[in-house]
Amino acid sequence: MSSAVLRAATAQDLPAVTTLLTANGLPTIGLAGFLEGLVVAVRDGEIVGAGGLESAGADVLLRSLVTAPAERGRGTGQALTARLVTDARRRGAGTIWLLTETAADFFPRLGFRRVPRDRAPAPLQSLAEFAHACPASATALARRAQPLRVLVLCTANAARSQMAEALLMHWGGDLVATASAGSRPGHGPHPLAVATLAERGIAWEGKRSQGIDAVADQPWDLVITVCDAARDACPVLPGATMVHWGLSDPAAVPPEAVADAFRATANALEARIHALLDLPLAVLDAPALHAAAQAIHAAQASA
Repeated sequence: MSSAVLRAATAQDLPAVTTLLTANGLPTIGLAGFLEGLVVAVRDGEIVGAGGLESAGADVLLRSLVTAPAERGRGTGQALTARLVTDARRRGAGTIWLLTETAADFFPRLGFRRVPRDRAPAPLQSLAEFAHACPASATALARRAQPLRVLVLCTANAARSQMAEALLMHWGGDLVATASAGSRPGHGPHPLAVATLAERGIAWEGKRSQGIDAVADQPWDLVITVCDAARDACPVLPGATMVHWGLSDPAAVPPEAVADAFRATANALEARIHALLDLPLAVLDAPALHAAAQAIHAAQASA
């Protein structure tokens, strides 16, 4: 199945986009005012979808996302949303917001999380669509435009931190940018870490271990230590939220149990990572992120 072609809208596209929005019961208020952020989907010369970004201070409102009925199920809505997220990132936006009455279950697949409508900043709440066009019953969702930068630390950067990095990359997509390091790095991931990840469909061959010094000067949002020794050796990283997910070393068990220990560690990390990614990261400040991430570990450890 061929994909619709996405392109920046022009003023000549506004009548067709207006017609498409109206036919689908969506507001058209202020449409011409954010033409620069509007994208259309075209198939066989006809506009079959559209969506745009309206700026509000450091944030943007994703609005006027629509696809023609015959276009649904072809991935066009997802492609438009992904394009707009990329455009927001290129603009340097902080948070992408949207309101919806009918698609609250669609957007979480693209990284959006439900948030209280009143958590939106004042500049965004003053936009016409946010303030007047969408009813109070509309669900508010938000996601970070820029990825959450996550660093995972353990002792040798061979097992727990390597698996955590791989799982974050695999499940986080463009929501996170991640790396791992060790307080006393070895020579690369443990072979069973690679094998355990391969069982999950994640290729991790050819990776290397690295020390904390190699990444300490980068701007991390969240630093997760997964062993006590790494927590004790971790330097203060300015601006980073520090949390501890202490897990036993899966390599430090009898040989007959080590493969199962690696699988259990991967399962424990995966559960924590899924819970982390389910958080409304776009609206959590550093103290709230610390509390939520630490609570995830406590809940999983006691499960």
